[in-house]
Amino acid sequence: MNGLPTERRTFVKGVGSSMLGSLLPATVVDAAESDTVTILGDFEGSLDNWRTNGGNTLKQQSSDEWNRPVTNGEGVLKVHASGDPYPMVYNRKRVRAADLIETPYLLADVTVGQFENDSTDLAFNFRYHRLPGEDANHGSNSTSGKGGSGGGNNGGVGASGSSNGGSANDKPGQSQSPLVAASETMVVPQYVKTTLTWDLSDLAKMKRDESDRIDLAWHAAGEEPKTGPSGRGPGAPLNGSVYLDNIRLVDSITELSERAMARKLTRLKAKHGTLEYRNERSDVESLTERGRFVFNDGTEVGVEFSAETVNKWHYSIGEETYRLGGGWE
Repeated sequence: MNGLPTERRTFVKGVGSSMLGSLLPATVVDAAESDTVTILGDFEGSLDNWRTNGGNTLKQQSSDEWNRPVTNGEGVLKVHASGDPYPMVYNRKRVRAADLIETPYLLADVTVGQFENDSTDLAFNFRYHRLPGEDANHGSNSTSGKGGSGGGNNGGVGASGSSNGGSANDKPGQSQSPLVAASETMVVPQYVKTTLTWDLSDLAKMKRDESDRIDLAWHAAGEEPKTGPSGRGPGAPLNGSVYLDNIRLVDSITELSERAMARKLTRLKAKHGTLEYRNERSDVESLTERGRFVFNDGTEVGVEFSAETVNKWHYSIGEETYRLGGGWE
């Protein structure tokens, strides 16, 4: 325990510099390495059973064409929207085979390419459906707490996802699967590469059992769609491409939290400029530290670190709190 305050200070500075990983305490680095990883899409030569709707097109693209979006292996999934205001992709086959109880943390690397309106940021969110059943409708319109409920639009979601905007079910006539939860909205500027995250562990285990499909949908930030991602509905049309890679489920909350913190800081720095960390109070006895990120334009964001034990940590940036360490699993 005596070495924890020094490690904590190193960790705080590391996060403030967006150097996650290289400056993390050893206990956090170890916890970030997932023991179990389920790949939902690495796009090495195929689409990996991902589908779309609304006249959008999918293409497995190699790093030879553009290597920036590639984060794992040699391929990515290119999703091109041609007028759809609310594009989406979904996967049923791999999600049905996955264990969302053992690996409840969802991550997807995304790179936003150029869109017709080059000032438009994109708002992303995940959506989770489970197989129809006696208890499938319990909480079917709910949103998860830690995963976030902000921006989840449950209206008109249906089960759309086929290329012609019809049913997303892989077999005609199959019952539609109820929407169980939607993640928080994650805003990504154009030309930015980041990782989208969702903590599904907040959902009851019975809701993570009998999983049917996971969607990823996006729309222009600030243009909340009036309907779900069911094809070419009303709204501001999008014309441009999004690139996805290394979509996976993992068993480490630390891996998810690291990526979520990095995404938040990337957006803050894009908006407010460079930052420095200013420590305000450290308490060795209570294992806490408080400080501020001070940005180039004068914006200040409060940060706080606290440790329940040597391997169960909380880290807050503004109003968002992240869990780190191996003690949560």
